[in-house]
Amino acid sequence: MDDFLKGEETIFEDFIFEMATIAPKDHKLGVDLKMHIYQPGEKKLSHGPRVKFFKHTKGDSFSISVSKEPNRINLVAGKIDGLITESELNALVQKIRKYRIPLLNMWRDPGMSQAELIDQMRDVDAGRPVEIGEKANFA
Repeated sequence: MDDFLKGEETIFEDFIFEMATIAPKDHKLGVDLKMHIYQPGEKKLSHGPRVKFFKHTKGDSFSISVSKEPNRINLVAGKIDGLITESELNALVQKIRKYRIPLLNMWRDPGMSQAELIDQMRDVDAGRPVEIGEKANFA
């Protein structure tokens, strides 16, 4: 019975850390949209780091690429119609550029919590350096 419970715990932990959905009140990126970060860990995805924004369902959403290079952060999938305006999108992309290192850390490290992401974003706001984490070193 103990083995069964241990297995259940592992499955539950994997689900939480692989599907990080962060509410607007927590991410504070200036849009009333949920932010979703798929944390692949050691898995291989068909695309690079992205954050997805959606209102109620992930079907009505758009994605923004995340990169160490600020000029490579752009809208890459979906449509913004009915979700945000063009000027809100531009402001959101600027904020993703600002917080790119914490977002990359969250994207790459399945053990990183939402609280750690928020703390790293606060460090950026305070002008404190945030390094790419050991697990986030990728090409």
